Amino acid sequence: MSPVKVFGHPMLTNVARVLLFLEEVGAEYELVPVDFVAGEHKRPQHVQLNPFAKMPGFREHKRPQHVQLNPFAKMPGFQDGDLVLFESRAIAKYILRKYGGTAGLDLLGENSGIEELAMVDMWTEVEAQQYYPAISPVVFECIIIPFIIPGGGAAPNQTVVDESPWSG
Repeated sequence: MSPVKVFGHPMLTNVARVLLFLEEVGAEYELVPVDFVAGEHKRPQHVQLNPFAKMPGFREHKRPQHVQLNPFAKMPGFQDGDLVLFESRAIAKYILRKYGGTAGLDLLGENSGIEELAMVDMWTEVEAQQYYPAISPVVFECIIIPFIIPGGGAAPNQTVVDESPWSG
């Protein structure tokens, strides 16, 4: 069987989240690089997987070939045979449900009862709704931009960093 495909750059947090789950369950996968600096995430074959076509700071780029993977033009895009998914948390749950059992993992708590499942859901929501929105701009400004943009990119926008609730 051919490996699943993950479309995106591994330094981006949502792509890294998917790769982490694939590694955790030992699933075979192929990382298909998508250069968001060049606007590849807005190409049609990517946007078909995620329809929003948005990447903070790079809204002017729209290239047709990635729109099919993510109709919102964000990363990651994910393909397992004929199944195409976007949204990293949905992809992660799919990976755990498909491969977790063969790896002897029940990280979603699905075999542990309703209370355990509720706790997993609660903390997943805390990460998605509280932690990630607060820390994401800091990570983007301080890690992603300097690492991915050729020539080191621009200096971090200190106002963005200072306004995050997670900045000291």
